[in-house]
Parts: sequence; C-alpha cells; structure tokens
Amino acid sequence: MSLTRFLYQWILKFGNQKEATLPLFDPIILGTAFVAFRIFDGLSDPIAGRLTDTWKRKGFQRRTLLLFTFFLAPIGLAITFLCSHNLSQPINWLLLTTGLLIFFVGYTFYAIPYWSLVDDYSGGDKTTRSKLSGLLGLGIVIGSGIGNGVSGFLIDAHGYGITGVTFALGSVLLMSLPYWASPTKTLSYNEPQTYNHKKENIWSGIIGALKHRKFLALIALFGGSQMSFAIMTAAAPFIAIDLLGGSEKDSVALMGPLIGAAIPFFFFVPKVQMKYGWLRCMLWASIALAIVYSCSGLLGND
Repeated sequence: MSLTRFLYQWILKFGNQKEATLPLFDPIILGTAFVAFRIFDGLSDPIAGRLTDTWKRKGFQRRTLLLFTFFLAPIGLAITFLCSHNLSQPINWLLLTTGLLIFFVGYTFYAIPYWSLVDDYSGGDKTTRSKLSGLLGLGIVIGSGIGNGVSGFLIDAHGYGITGVTFALGSVLLMSLPYWASPTKTLSYNEPQTYNHKKENIWSGIIGALKHRKFLALIALFGGSQMSFAIMTAAAPFIAIDLLGGSEKDSVALMGPLIGAAIPFFFFVPKVQMKYGWLRCMLWASIALAIVYSCSGLLGND
C-alpha cells in the first residue's frame, strides 16, 4: 500500500519537474499514460483471480504465489523514478513505461492472492477471520500514511530517485513477510480439488455478474470513491506546493488527517454497519468523502 500511495501521489508532480521551463514529461501525455496503466490494472484483476483459483485447485497454497511476485512492484517503482533531465526523452519514456508495466503487473498478481490469505489463514473460524481482517485494514491505513506522509519528508531531503529506491528496498522485505505468517496447521500440502461443474470462461462470469443491478451499483459506488481518493492523492502535492506555497513535506498536512481519521473508526464502524447495513454505510461514507474532496477546491488564491 505504501508503494501504491507513493506512486499515485507523486508520479504527476515528479513528471512536472522543470528544467529551463521544460517539464520532465508532457503532463497531458503522462496523465494519459498513467490512466491507461490504471485501466490495464483493472482488466488484469480477473486474470490474476482466475490464476489464483487455478493454483489452489491444483493443490498448491495461494500464499506460494507471493514468492513469484513480491519483488516486482518495488522494482517497477524504483525504475519509474530513475527518470531525470540528465537522460534523453526516449530513455526517460522507456524507463517510465517499463517501470509502470512491471509495477502494475507485480502489484496485481501479488495483491489478488494476498487478499485471499485472510480466508486461508483463518481456517474458517469467523472470530479469527474478523481479527485478521481488522489487522489487514489497520496495516493498509498505516501503509497509506507512510506512502502519503513520510515520502514527502524524504523527497524534500533526498529527491525522488533516492526516495523511490528507499521505498522499493523496504517494500521488498515487507512484502515477503505475509508468506511466513501462515499458521502451522496450514503449512501442509493441499490435495488437488475436483469440481463437477462445467468449467466456465473467465469472461462469462464477469458478464453474468454485470447483469445484476446491485453489483453494478457497487461498481459505481466503489469506483467513484476509489477514483476520487486517487485524484485527491495525486492533487495533494500540487495543493500543498503550488496553491499553498509549501514544499513536498507539507503534503502530509492534507493527507495525514484524512488517513489518520480512519484509525479510530476501526473500533466502531463494524457496529454501525451491523446496525444499518454495510451498503448503506458505504453510501454515506462516499458522500462524506465527496464533500471533503469538494472543499479542497476552495483552497488557494485565484
């Protein structure tokens, strides 16, 4: 999560670095390329999910997939932020596209089996699963805080390149740890699972899901809230530096309270969701986020 927050927050500001009034990358082309990779990320999710399920059906533990991918996203991030004005434009674009491709492939094929570990490690126990899910959420918040907050101080002191490599090295170690968190009872080899139902094409399942009205509503709800959060993350450096006259480290003043507020919510949100329903609570939360993001447009001077 630290890697994704780091990339989303700083990629556009990084590309906007100027030398003799010339930016490192054309902002429109860079933004288009980044959106294209985000779409690629979304399209590759079903493929990663199908691969993960196939891997488990063949008798392998899903956690073993992490060993093939835990190093890819950090490598991609480091390559992306190696671009500089000292290199030619073709070399910079080669580094950027190669880095983003490795990053999103690595992130997708790591994240899908990683999310499944909550079910695998809980062993069907609801209490254990609830605790693991809470710890996972807390880890996501902490990781986001590091990616959004600490990164600004490091960039202000050491620049983008060194900070990117630093985050990559730290993430390689941290992203390998979930493999070793498996309870002892799940370490044994899983027998291959057999299914009698007819094997369906990966896209037929997606098309079938899209026929459900509530599923489409969830896509709109989560898609809107996630995209608005991504936009706010990318806009934070511009707001802090260009509108408010601060530096890279001041972006934490915008994202820090927003992310930090999530920590105490872990204690009472489950109870609220049980009372009112998680779908209704998600709707309220998305509306509240929209208000917060809209207010950010009032910052700065014309």
